[in-house]
Amino acid sequence: MSLSHIYRMWNSYNSWDLDFTTAQMLITVKFTIFGWNVYDGSRDEKTLSPYQKSVCLKTLPSLLEFLGYICFYPGWVAGPPFEYTVYNSFITGKMFDDKYCKGKAPSSFLQAMKTVASAFVVVPFVLLAAYYPVSYTITDAFAVLPAWKKLLYVYSLTLYRFKFYFAWGLADAACVAAGIAYNGYEEIDGKMYPKWNRVTPAYPMRVELSTNTRDCTMYWNMVVANWLRRYVYERVATNAKDTTKATMATYAVSAFWHGFYPGYYLFFFYFGFMTELAKDARRIFRPLIVPEDPRDEVPKLHSPQPLKAIYDVVTFLTTQLIGTYAGVGFMLLSWGNMMAFYHNTNYVGIIILLVAFFSFRFVLLPMTKRRARLATRPPTMKKE
Repeated sequence: MSLSHIYRMWNSYNSWDLDFTTAQMLITVKFTIFGWNVYDGSRDEKTLSPYQKSVCLKTLPSLLEFLGYICFYPGWVAGPPFEYTVYNSFITGKMFDDKYCKGKAPSSFLQAMKTVASAFVVVPFVLLAAYYPVSYTITDAFAVLPAWKKLLYVYSLTLYRFKFYFAWGLADAACVAAGIAYNGYEEIDGKMYPKWNRVTPAYPMRVELSTNTRDCTMYWNMVVANWLRRYVYERVATNAKDTTKATMATYAVSAFWHGFYPGYYLFFFYFGFMTELAKDARRIFRPLIVPEDPRDEVPKLHSPQPLKAIYDVVTFLTTQLIGTYAGVGFMLLSWGNMMAFYHNTNYVGIIILLVAFFSFRFVLLPMTKRRARLATRPPTMKKE
């Protein structure tokens, strides 16, 4: 895969031409998933997580079964990749062996048509993106724009993401039509309906309206995000102290998987800091804004509910603007283009991110934790 990325850079540098490398990237994901599942099958079950137990392989499949998994057609061009156990459950019919299906796959025709229709809903946004080319951000004309116009133009680059939603929508429809997307039944208005979200690639609305980086990464290219979380992040983060290291390692692997353009590494390095910043900001500010949450480390002082709407708006704008600023690396790709973009925006995104990160991590967060410790001490231990 790496050689293919280098070949593509050599022959078509800085382009977004579609070729065989897309399918090869997805095959690579399947190879690594399969390898980890086989490895987990050789480990002591006591050391495995519940999910690892459910997907580990105690015995190897035949060559034909393995090739069928790797070359499964509905997920060949745009994904989504998934574990061998999912494929085997589908092929053998075990996926439908429940009290609702009774061994027979339910009809997915209507849901497949709905999924195709939802994919075409984003087409106008894909066409609109052509009127806001990212190449404009490295021109002299962009450099002399007022700051507010630059801000709006950078935000308009979110339109770039919609071509991925279109491709993933069609891929999802293919999996629904095949039946492998079946994920049990759910009750709606007192009636039971089949769910078709086992391998859903993305939830566009949740990404575009997200108020934190966790939701952005969770609902964007979800199956690949799960691959990175389960087979990189969770393998590195063996304890609570390893989360920062695991975050950076996960983004590094993702960058390497995408290729060798500097823009990829700048994006994931930036997004890694952004993810850590979001964690710190939540620990510092959220307990002061929203009701008590058992996940919060700091006891809330009060609960000014009217501020919750303001909090949501601020976190939404921050997440979307900084995330899009970082995402320009995925579009401009080369080092020279990225440096021109940063220069034209006066490096404001990088400066804000780094200042906020170090301020939150090494100043505000320690103060917040100290206040939490004082608040939980017995009255006799508190100093006057």
